[in-house]
Amino acid sequence: MGMAADAYADDPATPQQVAACKADALRLCPLDIPDTRQVEACMQRKVTRLSPACRDTVQGK
Repeated sequence: MGMAADAYADDPATPQQVAACKADALRLCPLDIPDTRQVEACMQRKVTRLSPACRDTVQGK
């Protein structure tokens, strides 16, 4: 599951990125799984509701 569009455009998510965002993806974007691009878009739309670690990942920090 990828997060930041520029960070993950062609690369799969790292284990650290998955760990940071898996729970948020399951909670906020369950209908978009397993489509990585849809999950990324969903999480971008809901960035204010993400956990701090996932928010940092999505925002490329």
